[in-house]
Amino acid sequence: MRQFYYWGLFFVFVTFFVASCEKDDNDSTEVVNPAPIEQTFPLGTSGATIDMIWIRPGSYWMGNNHPNPTAALPYHQVTLNYGFWIGKNEVTQTQWISLMDSNPSHFIGENLPVERVTWDSIHVFLDTLIRQSGDTLWRLPSEAEWEYACRAGTTTRFYWGDDPE
Repeated sequence: MRQFYYWGLFFVFVTFFVASCEKDDNDSTEVVNPAPIEQTFPLGTSGATIDMIWIRPGSYWMGNNHPNPTAALPYHQVTLNYGFWIGKNEVTQTQWISLMDSNPSHFIGENLPVERVTWDSIHVFLDTLIRQSGDTLWRLPSEAEWEYACRAGTTTRFYWGDDPE
C-alpha cells in the first residue's frame, strides 16, 4: 500500500459530478458572486449526509504569470464546460466512520476532518459510497476543478490580492 498521506485530500472535498447536467450556455462567467446553490446528499445507506455546493461552469486562468522560476505550469486559461457538486466542508471523521467502520485520524473528534488517509483508502471510501448509493458519479475533484472552486471567482494571485505581504 502506498504510504502517502493525503491530509489535503480528505481535507478533501469529495466531488459529485452530475452526469445528467449539460453544458450551460446560459451560465455567464461574467456573473459576480451569484448566490450559491447548496444541497445535502446521503452518504450511501449509512444514514450520514454530506453538504455539497454546485460549482457553475466557467473559465479561469491557471498557472503563474508572475516572475517565479518554481511555477509548475505556464499561465493558461482553463474552461470547465460542465458544472459539478463539491463538498462544502472537509469529509468529517463521522462521515468517514459511517462508511469505513474505522478512523485513521490522529486528532480525534466527530466533526473534525478525517486525516492520515492513503490514496488507496480514499478509493475504498469512494467505492463503498458508490456501491451503497448505486451512483457511480462520486469521485475526487480534478486539479482544475479544485482550483476553480477554491478561487471562487477571484482573479488575484492570492485570495486577499496580488501583494504577498
